[in-house]
Amino acid sequence: MSTLIHFENVSKRYRVGAGHKSLREAIQNWPKRLLNMHRGETNGQYIWALKDVNFEVNKGETLGIIGHNGAGKTTILKLLSRVVRPTAGKTRVNGRVAALIELGAGFHPELSGRENIYLNGVILGLNKKQINKKFDSIVAFAELEKFIDMPVKRYSSGMYARLGFSVAAHVDPDILLVDEVLAVGDAAFQTRCLQRIADLSRNGTRIVFVSHNLGAIQEVCNRAIWLAQGQIQAIDEPKEVIHHYLDHVRQTQFVDTNVSPSGHGSRQGSLEAMITGVTILDAENRGKSVFTTGEPMRVRICYEARTPVQSPVFGVSIFRNDDLYCYGTNTKWDGQEIRIIQGTGAVEFYIPSLPLLSGTYALTVGLMESQAIAAYDFHHKAYPFEVRAPRKDYGILYVEHQWILDCANT
Repeated sequence: MSTLIHFENVSKRYRVGAGHKSLREAIQNWPKRLLNMHRGETNGQYIWALKDVNFEVNKGETLGIIGHNGAGKTTILKLLSRVVRPTAGKTRVNGRVAALIELGAGFHPELSGRENIYLNGVILGLNKKQINKKFDSIVAFAELEKFIDMPVKRYSSGMYARLGFSVAAHVDPDILLVDEVLAVGDAAFQTRCLQRIADLSRNGTRIVFVSHNLGAIQEVCNRAIWLAQGQIQAIDEPKEVIHHYLDHVRQTQFVDTNVSPSGHGSRQGSLEAMITGVTILDAENRGKSVFTTGEPMRVRICYEARTPVQSPVFGVSIFRNDDLYCYGTNTKWDGQEIRIIQGTGAVEFYIPSLPLLSGTYALTVGLMESQAIAAYDFHHKAYPFEVRAPRKDYGILYVEHQWILDCANT
């Protein structure tokens, strides 16, 4: 197979701190900096965004990159798009690169959408004749026919994303780089983007796709990389990499009430009473992150109330990784009255037969006041897990059913 992208022992270091408040200060301190560099001394500190990264992308492959914020994902895209150069190691990127890394990157705010299409097309290596041929398709895909002659400074973030992706995806690139910027689009547009990515991949375009949407990574990618602290933790088929990533997240879920969930979701609340730990368990009370449709699931919620809390409400919700709200309930709605909690304790949410189909999901867990409105402690989408269905069904939930084939005689 033809390899257009090749990373060999690539490392990237950034310098932090020791900045200058003004150009004048920078000029005044330049001789001192030169002297320090000559002596081998440096001001400030360095961080390694990437360390000894190795991979390649072959023809028709779509490589997904996952990991926490700050893991080094966007740095890889910047190296691929030649925005930055590696500190060490070798990168080889051959062919026309179209990058959608930062919302509105390459757009001139004072120019119209039409003018920016031509500007970006030229930057990406097309001539005017080629852009003319693709223009109508670009505008139609972005659904901006009514706004194409409006200055893009008046565009919403979604309109920016649609136009930026449409241009990048229609210049027939050899390599397409896509960051999490697609998350700002609506659900229908995101679906069309993923379909377009799959079409480009089938036609031979190499694609590097960075996303926190694990379902999208699994759907469109041939291989995936899990990055942590600038190093590759796993590289394999997306399903396997996602499994290892979610298992790691489960094992490192927070128990210290002074910190937020480990890079996932968000936390808010008055903390008059606190959730001190959440564990996802199987029927044998073993910690688990990958379930089969129809399998039992337990969610154990540990709490601490340093003063008495009257009539608390515990709630659990399930979200799919594309933010689809699958289900939610709480003890109040289910008629489970809790008169008071004080000190430490635990409650469990039990699902005897998990009805979810294949995908990646996250639990929201909350401890709320008696009306289930204000939160003492609310962990939104903080506990990810994966479901694998044993059969090929489509949708969100498995529905018990049967077929009656000879219905005329029933």
